[in-house]
Amino acid sequence: PILLNFHGGDGTANDQLAVADMRDLADSENFILVYPNAYPEPDSNQETNWQVVTSGDLPFTEPNPHSDILFIDELIDHLHLQVNVDLNRVYALGYSNGGGFTFDLGCRLNNKITGIGVVARTMYAETYNNCIVNHPTPVVTILGTEDYISNYDGVTYEGTLYYQSSNTTNDVWIENNNL
Repeated sequence: PILLNFHGGDGTANDQLAVADMRDLADSENFILVYPNAYPEPDSNQETNWQVVTSGDLPFTEPNPHSDILFIDELIDHLHLQVNVDLNRVYALGYSNGGGFTFDLGCRLNNKITGIGVVARTMYAETYNNCIVNHPTPVVTILGTEDYISNYDGVTYEGTLYYQSSNTTNDVWIENNNL
């Protein structure tokens, strides 16, 4: 099995490793652990955000000039060929912007992603509106009701919905998993 662990916005793989070091767990439970780095955004002061372009304090959930989804798709294929990853046990987790990207992977790369875990993020509106789930997908979400960056009730700015609420996010997975 493989676990892909995604850093938050403007972070790095080393930042994520510092806050979510799972190396001992990977060794004891015998799974492959990967901490990818987001590619710097050329139009956003080289910030490393997954799959979004930021403007001011709010993200616009538009793809970067490069495709992070394609990068992860190809990374999974590469790891399968190099280290014989079990393609039936590919998991993703992420924090904040990495969590939003993890929801994106769970929807847009559902043919390869077995299950997801997300901390401190709800689904982007576009991810929610375009979510395609081909198989029951285990989902774990952790979000505080007092989180001021990823609001539990979602984020709407000037009439535009950017993030779904935690309840709506969870409901889409319940519905897609036919529970």
